[in-house]
Amino acid sequence: MPKFDINAKYLSNIERGKENPTLDMLIKFADALEVEMWEIFDFGHEAGLKELRETTNKFLKELDEDNLRMAVKLLRALVR
Repeated sequence: MPKFDINAKYLSNIERGKENPTLDMLIKFADALEVEMWEIFDFGHEAGLKELRETTNKFLKELDEDNLRMAVKLLRALVR
């Protein structure tokens, strides 16, 4: 199983909801767990289109410039 270095305090803050992981960190989590990214977020709830758009917009607003650029690249790849 692939591993990566992460500060224990940062991980603890993520687990307790005190911090949000970056997109890069989520990718590393998925790689370390050997799962697809979507599996991390599969809680068995089917959100409607409106809820999906609202949630996506909320997350995008919280991203810094570098992660926002990465998110746009990922979204472009999905719509091709």
